[in-house]
Amino acid sequence: LVVSFREVCRDSIRRQLEILSSSLEQDHQLLVDELLKVISNFTLVQLKISSTLPDNEFEGNDDQRLIQGYIIILFSCKFDDDSIHDGEDSETTKDNPLDFVLDDQIIFIMEKITFNPRAKFIFIIPDTHGEHPDSLTLRFSQLLWKVTKMSNFIILIPKFINNVEMNSVVNIQEKDVALEVYSWIPFEGLTCDNVEKIVLVNQWMVTNGGLFLRNITLFPFSLPKNFHQCPLIVGAFGTDPYVIVDEISNEEKGKQSLILNGLGLNLLYTFSEKYNFTLSFTPYEKVISG
Repeated sequence: LVVSFREVCRDSIRRQLEILSSSLEQDHQLLVDELLKVISNFTLVQLKISSTLPDNEFEGNDDQRLIQGYIIILFSCKFDDDSIHDGEDSETTKDNPLDFVLDDQIIFIMEKITFNPRAKFIFIIPDTHGEHPDSLTLRFSQLLWKVTKMSNFIILIPKFINNVEMNSVVNIQEKDVALEVYSWIPFEGLTCDNVEKIVLVNQWMVTNGGLFLRNITLFPFSLPKNFHQCPLIVGAFGTDPYVIVDEISNEEKGKQSLILNGLGLNLLYTFSEKYNFTLSFTPYEKVISG
């Protein structure tokens, strides 16, 4: 399990985080410390601490197995806001400093040889800088899928209970804090792998000792039984009888057409019928050449 966070702010901004501590005010360093204590006290996993500081390279860890879980804490500092305002004329300027923080964190962990995009990822965002969680999590989900193709992730954002629709839990007051859990599920509906809509998976409320609204898994992604005709790109090359490539000359256009068949491709066609996806073949010459 890797816990990743950026360097602690030089001018630490205090946040109200009753979810993680009994203290009313916690700065970024205390948030990280409290999280590490909870993980150490309640789990037996091997814990690796990572930050974006240049001298941190998982020193002393010789285990090169792929990481199975990540907890990534995203927070910004005052100098992040200053750097945005300094570059407002740039075409690549982003309004929320958390965009820069996410970029840095993702690039940092992807550079490790133990990086595993199929692991489970938990992103913790203590402060959205005034942006609505729906737009922030949608943009972050689009980036995560585009850059890493990860699909097993959740994003945790604190939110006040007066924004939560709730009928089944009693004794809820507006001052109670809710932790909202967002995610994105690939191949849902007709969107294929286009990130167009995020999902509010669950909500945690600090009341009656704390509880989730729904008794469901926090990582909802699983292999779909219906891909809704989404394309599967196949690089078809191999040896007989698994992949057989027949070249047919087209005298009118002066080109050759390829007909692909074989045991391996027949198996793919069987799966495409069962799971309702479309096969899209890439010319095998391009695949071989890299």
